[in-house]
Amino acid sequence: MKMFAAMFCAAMVFALAGCSKEDFEKDIIGTWKVTNVTMSETYQGQTHTESAVPEGDNRITFKEDKTFQATTDGEVEASGTWSIKDDKLTFNTTYGEMMGDFETVTVDIDGNSMTFSMSESHDQMRVNIVVSLKKV
Repeated sequence: MKMFAAMFCAAMVFALAGCSKEDFEKDIIGTWKVTNVTMSETYQGQTHTESAVPEGDNRITFKEDKTFQATTDGEVEASGTWSIKDDKLTFNTTYGEMMGDFETVTVDIDGNSMTFSMSESHDQMRVNIVVSLKKV
């Protein structure tokens, strides 16, 4: 499933709550493997949630030189640069497809675990996506 790369590129700006720039830069460096993706859709008061381990080996690598690469089974799906400014992690994708921006995206790093939580609304529908990753 190449969902991870598309979702990752869609989330261009991440809010970093309670994390200094220096700590976050140190903690994010390395390779992270997607372990689970959960998507919830709410429409007219009804919520449908699906959770799955993505097919294939989906990874993202953050390098000290401020570049990143998202891969599926070793094939590059997206790449570019990353930076932190005003407590926001920003991606500049130089390769790969991009979808629309999410309204809210948060990143949480706790040791060897990272979570991207993304949400957006369209008309009467609300979509929430949580991507769980482990450092490898």
